[in-house]
Amino acid sequence: MKSISRPSIFLGITSILIFLFGLFMVAGEYPYGSYILYLAMIVGAVYWIWGILDVTVAPDLKRYQKVFWLIIAISIPMIGAFLYQLMHRQRNKAV
Repeated sequence: MKSISRPSIFLGITSILIFLFGLFMVAGEYPYGSYILYLAMIVGAVYWIWGILDVTVAPDLKRYQKVFWLIIAISIPMIGAFLYQLMHRQRNKAV
């Protein structure tokens, strides 16, 4: 599992966990819940940009594969980048 050793997948999982924690904080009406949600959105935006850059600089993807993954990553911001990271574990295996 090569994608587990990449820091971008950890950033994606971290942003999802921070977001879920922020949702629980807001639902429980804690005073800093909205700040945690803002932090999750910032980390998620960084991960989204990182995912788009990861797709564009991938040397082993063909042009139509890059276009496909860029459309997915841009149209579905967090989930698209996360899907690319999960599906593209071993290069040229599952694209």
